[in-house]
Amino acid sequence: MNPKGHEQDFTRAVLVIDRENLSLKTATRKELQKAVNKIDRNNIHRRVCSRLNSLLGFIGRRERLEAAEYNEVVHFLTESEFLNVVETIELPNDLRDHKEDVKNLFFTLFYTGLRMGEAFALFDRRQTDFKTGRQLNRLDGTQIAVYSQMLKVSKKFSSTKTGNERVAYVVQNNFHRIKAWAELDIKIKEQLRDIEYSRLIKKAGRLTFPKDSEKQNIKAHDCRHSYAIHLLNSGVSISLTAKSLGNRVLVCEKYYLGKALHDDGIQLIHQMMSQPKLKRVS
Repeated sequence: MNPKGHEQDFTRAVLVIDRENLSLKTATRKELQKAVNKIDRNNIHRRVCSRLNSLLGFIGRRERLEAAEYNEVVHFLTESEFLNVVETIELPNDLRDHKEDVKNLFFTLFYTGLRMGEAFALFDRRQTDFKTGRQLNRLDGTQIAVYSQMLKVSKKFSSTKTGNERVAYVVQNNFHRIKAWAELDIKIKEQLRDIEYSRLIKKAGRLTFPKDSEKQNIKAHDCRHSYAIHLLNSGVSISLTAKSLGNRVLVCEKYYLGKALHDDGIQLIHQMMSQPKLKRVS
């Protein structure tokens, strides 16, 4: 996690209870929960609850505050829908020379399930960030060793969103596109990191699906959701899908089980279960 963001979350948590003149030592759980529930943004609500629960545990209290449910609206694309959308993506005039690079990024998101920052930290060889000593993500055939993400504002490399390393599995369709993105020079990736990719794909969605209001609201992150559905649709277990995404099984069950795509689901990941786990880069 970003240390500065971590500090900001703790500061926000303390301010929440301070505004209500509450004390972590003497306030009841109900009073603390009522104060937190005044936060109307679920993502902030969850982070504040997490920090306050850490503080409660630190001072020896067993009570735990309940975080708001994760209620992100997700959309899913079939492979054919995705290919149509990518073809309609347009870049600003000053970046049109990188149109194929941006297409390769979207192919990477769709066929690997990486988060945006993780995709920007993906390379085709073992590589270490000389500033932090952090290992960067590495494409190795049907697998990706996921260690890091590139932050949008600073372009610095940090740990993944969850702070955990994992192995992500690659669907081999259009593999040359993923490989081309992994081979792209880090300086170009830094230049492209500033683009609002959800805005790009939403505009492309409106052009591709003029009569489908749901598909017109797709986001870049929906490539990751589509990847999960494609795995499940191909017969991959929910536990292995969660492992590849770096999510908990419960999260995957809530958002992906019961969702079905059309009959053009992506082919099963080649010999996924028999692939040896990538060794940690030394």
